[in-house]
Amino acid sequence: MSSEDSDNLFDKFDKLMRMRDNANKVLIYILTSSKPVTPKELMDNLGLTENSVWKTVRRLEADGFLRLVGRGEYEPNLGLLTALLLFKVQELIKMLEKG
Repeated sequence: MSSEDSDNLFDKFDKLMRMRDNANKVLIYILTSSKPVTPKELMDNLGLTENSVWKTVRRLEADGFLRLVGRGEYEPNLGLLTALLLFKVQELIKMLEKG
């Protein structure tokens, strides 16, 4: 993995860790859904306003954490989220080995 790729993953992981409450709620809801989710479903089930949901899903999509898969339906970008977790695990292992 190149240094640029590592920096990009580090930045993405940092964004993931600094997400606000609404973004966490939306991402967790979509991650645990068995099908793509619409903003209306998020509003109905999470009690968020329409404006808040739209801003949040657009930001999560722009950051690569969500993918638009249909007309107004979102699913998690599991490839990126898995890569971020593996990257962080690898980083932690290196830290432990240095001791």
